[in-house]
Amino acid sequence: MKTGGTLVSPSEVIARVSDIVVSPGDIVVGVFVAALGMVGLVMAAGALDQEIYIFGLSLFAFTAAFNWGLVLKGFRRGEALQAELLRARAGRDG
Repeated sequence: MKTGGTLVSPSEVIARVSDIVVSPGDIVVGVFVAALGMVGLVMAAGALDQEIYIFGLSLFAFTAAFNWGLVLKGFRRGEALQAELLRARAGRDG
């Protein structure tokens, strides 16, 4: 694996894989919020008035943004672990 011009051995990457796993709490919250988003879409689809239609679409938009934030959180966590690994390797080699 090559990152930023520095070769990282596969064993070092594998040693840190357990830190990259998404927390179970994030998964549970993400699934629950996604279910709320589906409820919002059903509400918007069956709405007979403008208020419920807008509320349903707004609920779906919120859940999409929230789950996008959870995905970004996971990527940032992985990038932070990769940077920490590279700093530790540079300290060991330097």
